[in-house]
Amino acid sequence: AKHFYSIYVKMSRRGKEFNEIFDLTGLRVLVDSVKDCYGAVGIIHSVWKPIPGRFKDYIAMPKFNMYQSLHTTVIGPAGRPLEIQIRSTDMHRTAEYGIAAHWRYKEGGRGNDSFDERLAWLRQMLEWQTELKDPREFMEALKIDLFEDEQELSALVFRAEASGALIVGGGISKHHVIWWNQFRGGLDYAVYMTTAAEYDGSLSGAQVREAISWGKVREDAWQVNVEGDATITLPIMVASIIERIK
Repeated sequence: AKHFYSIYVKMSRRGKEFNEIFDLTGLRVLVDSVKDCYGAVGIIHSVWKPIPGRFKDYIAMPKFNMYQSLHTTVIGPAGRPLEIQIRSTDMHRTAEYGIAAHWRYKEGGRGNDSFDERLAWLRQMLEWQTELKDPREFMEALKIDLFEDEQELSALVFRAEASGALIVGGGISKHHVIWWNQFRGGLDYAVYMTTAAEYDGSLSGAQVREAISWGKVREDAWQVNVEGDATITLPIMVASIIERIK
């Protein structure tokens, strides 16, 4: 069943009344193959009457994040709408943990509890971002969940042979780490994250190339611009850095 808060958010965003929400209760069916997915839909529609206009084929036309599934809403028991999702085991893994998990299993990666826990945490974070409309509320929830990890990250490195920076929008600041690195020629790498495209001139601050001329970044430094939502890209990059350090 859908959570009360999720129902409220859906009603508010779509301007719908309570009786216009058809997915209050749902059923998920996991099968072995794509062929079985369509076969299951046929069986379901023969048992319960489908509601017109409520069938969606995300297998033939996957979402941008590679999500695949068949969605249908039927008149279920007691005459109440029932949303049913039908997908294969591979589709379910991608839907729950993302495309990274999909390729990990495809390439024969062994089970790793730590990796699976991080994927589950990332999925929870994405759900928070969807449900929490106020970005300040989302960041507060994220800070609480990250508190122990922040303490752990600060204790991971005591000596480094290279140094870099993850810059989230704006200019490349000159805090104590970047300031001291100027004495050794600048940063060895820099990742600049922004929600704007570079080509149209709408970046919110100085780019990495400009920081090279100021001595903040080495001329031969590895650098890249990442365009996307920093609340998603930053945690992924930090998790990758922690994994490399360990």
